[in-house]
Amino acid sequence: MTHHVFKAMGSPCALTILGQNEVQTQTLMNLAISEIARLEQKYSRYRSRSLISQINQEAGKHGIECDPETAQLIDFAFKMHADSSGLFDITSGVFRQIWNFKEPRLPTAAQTAKALELVGMQHIDWDGKQIFLKKANMELDLGGMVKEYAADRVALLLYEAGAKSSLINLSGDVMATGAKPNGEPWRVGVKHPRDAGKVLATFPLSFGALASSGDYERAFEIDSVRYCHLINPKTAWPVHHWQSVSVAANSCLLAGAYSSSAMLMQENGLDFLRGSKLAFCAMDHQGQVFQA
Repeated sequence: MTHHVFKAMGSPCALTILGQNEVQTQTLMNLAISEIARLEQKYSRYRSRSLISQINQEAGKHGIECDPETAQLIDFAFKMHADSSGLFDITSGVFRQIWNFKEPRLPTAAQTAKALELVGMQHIDWDGKQIFLKKANMELDLGGMVKEYAADRVALLLYEAGAKSSLINLSGDVMATGAKPNGEPWRVGVKHPRDAGKVLATFPLSFGALASSGDYERAFEIDSVRYCHLINPKTAWPVHHWQSVSVAANSCLLAGAYSSSAMLMQENGLDFLRGSKLAFCAMDHQGQVFQA
């Protein structure tokens, strides 16, 4: 079994892989890292030649043809947008222009109003093959999906390539393919959103994923009010109801979309999670924990 820690997609990552032998394990490790790099290069908004950057550069001008992989992600985003009452929104990346979570400063009413003009998936023309952002300066941002999708892709590639077992951890979003060498499931902990030394819950994973969203990594406080990076696309203001939401599912993409959507849905997030029939653990702003 080989364990490798590295950084990708701007986040700390870790891979644990068990192959048939040492040589195969290293080959599998290289395969996984290469796939993560491919997806980062393709979908990062920070890379000027990425597909996402091309789509954004043509906002208000022209549509861009999408390959089947990208089309699948966009279709999924539209489904989650509908399921979350419009709160899961891949046009909301422009909010980073008015919210910088490295410094405690609130945007003005004029800034939020200007940003809101560029947000809303009703401003996307999508026919299943070509995407067009109808307003100039709009942005498509798949950052809330690509890391989780990468975990799923790596898991599939490793499984198909003959890995006996693997545990993929991309900045806390985890996918397992196979149990540990002793036959027991991996025990994946959810960190406490206010006490880094504590574990809020533990999920057993053999074949499946666990993804978490919360207000604890990119956030600041002003006058005892916490402002986090999860922003309501209808108001341009951060949500407050949940400290963290973790969801287990068959795919990391689904788990991540449900955890993010529940955070954004605030008080309605609990019914949303319960209706999904997925296992979850959520802590609200008062510290009350809900599990299923």
